[in-house]
Amino acid sequence: MADNNVNLGDTFLLDTQKGFHLFVAIVPLTITKYLFVNTTKQLPNSDLSCIIKPGMGCPPFITQDSVIYYRKPREIESATIFKLIASGECTSKGKFSPNILYKIQVGATISDEIPIGYQNIVIDYLNLTS
Repeated sequence: MADNNVNLGDTFLLDTQKGFHLFVAIVPLTITKYLFVNTTKQLPNSDLSCIIKPGMGCPPFITQDSVIYYRKPREIESATIFKLIASGECTSKGKFSPNILYKIQVGATISDEIPIGYQNIVIDYLNLTS
């Protein structure tokens, strides 16, 4: 994140109904709106389409094996992110490397949990259509 712009791979800690979760921008939807998915602790019933291990290429916030929760992606305007940061309701937490970001994006194309409309957006963005 630089100069009040959201970049793909940027992560933000956002408050949800189930507490704070780390969200990552994975695809631009417009010039100012992005598709976000969140990371969560890996559990026995987790979607294993994308497993994230702490370390190189991950924001320091990732300290345990995690997965991407594709079930409830969010469309968020960059201006909204920065308003939430200014009000203290959101915190920037670094970014994923391009390789990890791509892994997250590919996971969205194979997950059975992501809504099909969003899955198709990611497939089109990655030019994976046949």
